[in-house]
Amino acid sequence: MTIDLNKGLENFSRPPSSAVIERLSGLMADFDRAEREGLFVPLPEAEPESSSDSSRVRAIRNRLANLGYLDKDSESPDLDEELREAVRSFQREAGLTVDGWVGSGETWPALQELVNFETPLNLSFWLQEGRPDAALRRAVALRLFVLGLFDRKPTSSGEDLSEGLAQFGTVWNVLEFGKSDSPAGFNAEWIGRLFDQDGLVRRLAAVSPVPSSKMV
Repeated sequence: MTIDLNKGLENFSRPPSSAVIERLSGLMADFDRAEREGLFVPLPEAEPESSSDSSRVRAIRNRLANLGYLDKDSESPDLDEELREAVRSFQREAGLTVDGWVGSGETWPALQELVNFETPLNLSFWLQEGRPDAALRRAVALRLFVLGLFDRKPTSSGEDLSEGLAQFGTVWNVLEFGKSDSPAGFNAEWIGRLFDQDGLVRRLAAVSPVPSSKMV
């Protein structure tokens, strides 16, 4: 897809930097890269018969690694103590019951909300008095990484994401994706936009293609 980077530039007192323009032009490539490199493991098609189901364990391990609760995704189907401790860490940061397992109750849906790009986000649960909890901060870092607006997957809940969120706001405004009532940051408006993956794809698809000679 060719993106018209000139569209919306008149809204700015001065053009975005060349670094921001590069981010914009590479946005769709970042989507493709994430899919191509298998950043996210597909969901099991059906509920497992037991907690030892290998597809479910691999999916849990992959999601926890992408959020930084594991150093890496070993792709092991084994339910080991390292995985259980990662689950407990996630449960603590997400404000869930800490039992060391992702069953059919609250933990699996919560993990899905943060990592699966096709699952809607319940902002009222993840924002406490308007502020994101630790698990959500990791998920924001992961989203920014996939979009090419943060240089790595999350390693902790204390990442400084202000620059990445500001760049996401610039992308949104340059491409005229919608009116903004607040600066890009950790608020319901911008987190909701960041997690509306279908909405982002629809908006990108609607951008009119232009000849390459008009690209900034």
